[in-house]
Amino acid sequence: MFKIKNITIQIIILLVSITSVLLFFIKPTINEIKSSKHSLKQKQTDLINSTEKYEALKKASKNEVSIAQIETKILGLYPDDKDISNFIINLEKLAKNENLTFNNLSISEAKSSGKKAEASSVQFDFNTSGSYQQINNIVKKLEQFARVNTINNLNLSIKGENDINLKVTGHIYYGK
Repeated sequence: MFKIKNITIQIIILLVSITSVLLFFIKPTINEIKSSKHSLKQKQTDLINSTEKYEALKKASKNEVSIAQIETKILGLYPDDKDISNFIINLEKLAKNENLTFNNLSISEAKSSGKKAEASSVQFDFNTSGSYQQINNIVKKLEQFARVNTINNLNLSIKGENDINLKVTGHIYYGK
């Protein structure tokens, strides 16, 4: 009988020990695993959100560079100041490429009509003469100048058998 009692006591001690281990060691570990799992899900969500924000910032950075390039191009076409030296240089190069000379090249401040929405401009005038092909090339290339300009008046007259006179009046724009 003593053996059975002793075995019963050992079984009870073993069960109490197992229960203690379960309650004091395994249960807290399981709870910690659950908490870590929840924390991991939250960190994964945060990582996804951070990655999306990072990608958006990369795109914004690319857009910033693109906007800066566009602004530079716009300032080349439509500068803030009325410095027209590059326009005159390009005009002289154009004449040289076509073996022509410009007579009476004049630049003057354009007269304003007083409208607030009107752009600031400088008026230019020049005369030249040459063959039909030379005159045609001048007009085409003037349209393709990098700086915004308009040709307001274009007069053609025959000077000789193969000579055509060209008189051009136009405007170069600037300002904000």
